[in-house]
Amino acid sequence: MFFAKTLSLIIPSAFCNEAQGQALAANLHNISHLFTEIVCVDYLSSPCFIQALSRLSNLRVIFQSTPTGIYGAWVLGLSSVSSTHICFAGVDDILHKVFIESFLSYSEKPPFTTIFYGDKLLSKGSKEYFIPSPPRSSLKNYYVQCDIPIPGLIFPIFSTDYIDTRFRLAADMNLLLLLIRQASFKLQYLNLLQVNQKFHGLSNSDQAVSIYLAEWRLLETLYHVRVNNYKKWYFYIMLLAQKLRLFTLLQSLKSYVRF
Repeated sequence: MFFAKTLSLIIPSAFCNEAQGQALAANLHNISHLFTEIVCVDYLSSPCFIQALSRLSNLRVIFQSTPTGIYGAWVLGLSSVSSTHICFAGVDDILHKVFIESFLSYSEKPPFTTIFYGDKLLSKGSKEYFIPSPPRSSLKNYYVQCDIPIPGLIFPIFSTDYIDTRFRLAADMNLLLLLIRQASFKLQYLNLLQVNQKFHGLSNSDQAVSIYLAEWRLLETLYHVRVNNYKKWYFYIMLLAQKLRLFTLLQSLKSYVRF
């Protein structure tokens, strides 16, 4: 028996302009009908950005009076929807129609406990890198890494209590560890492209190095795991490079490290 599933999309935005709104509306044009609703949680974007999104009939905007960051926006959006499933994306992310359609046609029955993921195409400047996801994620192992793409990842609806806003960069990895290890959610790999993701923002800055290392240490303490040594050593080298003024040179290697 097939049980109908509904999917909502949450997009945090802040200080966005008209061009970003037009690009986002264009990216969502051919897939918006697959979502029960699209929720944009916005902080101080221009009226032209919001106007550009108005062509999407199922879009709803939550205006923030104070900044909460991406993960705080996730909490606000998640608490406002009533769908069976949820996914998150950034303003610049491009989600793929075939991946979403494959999820919607995937047969399962309530209670829904499966998280669906695929592959990603990472854009860095003028270059693109195809990054396949492992059919079996490391997130249930002792040595872990966030080896599945977050934008467009499809979750069954879950409590906002699982989003820990103490984290600045690793709340998504913390969320996955909580859902898989404490809420008994399971992962299902769909051998399809999930998202085109641009590599920029805080995670691509020199600030990210110390933030990731501190937050990974917290995750290791909370879950009695070890973050993949390759990733940690890479970031320790980056931290040393900052001190030796080599950060920009070594930063180019980031294309090959998963986030």
